[in-house]
Amino acid sequence: MFNNIRYAPEVLQLACSQFVKCDLTPLPETDEVYISHYNMDAGGDQGLFDRHYDGNMRAIPYGAVVRALVYVNADDSYQVVFNDSQVTKNFKTYEFGILDFHREYHWVLGAYSASDEPRIVLKLNYMICPDCSAWYKHVYHSLHNTVFFIVKASMEYSKSPKTPVQRVIGFFCNAFREINNVEPSLTFVAFFVLLGVVLVPSGLALRALCRFLLVALSATSGCGALSVEKATAGDGCAAKAMGAKAKLA
Repeated sequence: MFNNIRYAPEVLQLACSQFVKCDLTPLPETDEVYISHYNMDAGGDQGLFDRHYDGNMRAIPYGAVVRALVYVNADDSYQVVFNDSQVTKNFKTYEFGILDFHREYHWVLGAYSASDEPRIVLKLNYMICPDCSAWYKHVYHSLHNTVFFIVKASMEYSKSPKTPVQRVIGFFCNAFREINNVEPSLTFVAFFVLLGVVLVPSGLALRALCRFLLVALSATSGCGALSVEKATAGDGCAAKAMGAKAKLA
């Protein structure tokens, strides 16, 4: 099912719609099935309900990761706000849209309740980097995957925290999200300061980081690329900074 949706012409065309030349590489290793679970408890996944960017690489001027949001089960009482694109959408079941993973500041509006039926969303990711060298694509892809897997593992470990360690990791997840909302480059500085000052002396975090890096780097190989040319000029932001505005099907 994932492949049928991932390579559906409607999804690919929307993902490529703002690029003059769309050199598109699916990133299946970072695709997700998201099932909403409301828990504003200072855990690692609280950021999913707060204002946030999905990634922290928006300072890199060339290259983009476009995320398609495919709603398998929607809740009509919620709206998604794509702030940078100035778009607000109340998604219905089986509708889909795209956003720039690293550059779109967004959040969900609605009166959350633990008794709500969960929203189920397929999150499909594509790297778009036309005219990039193979070396540049590999570096961009590796950096994206490294950040993605470290953040995702930290969020999963610390959601609905019960132990002191989970609460500490959850605190840092939310702190890094707030830092990223202000300046993404500071998240890298803060991460390495945290490693050097607090975590590395214990030796535990260093071993965990090495495992994350091996997974992220190994996952960048073996992904096919699909190239789609557009005859007309794309969006100005996309052409200059490789950013993609949120767009709806």
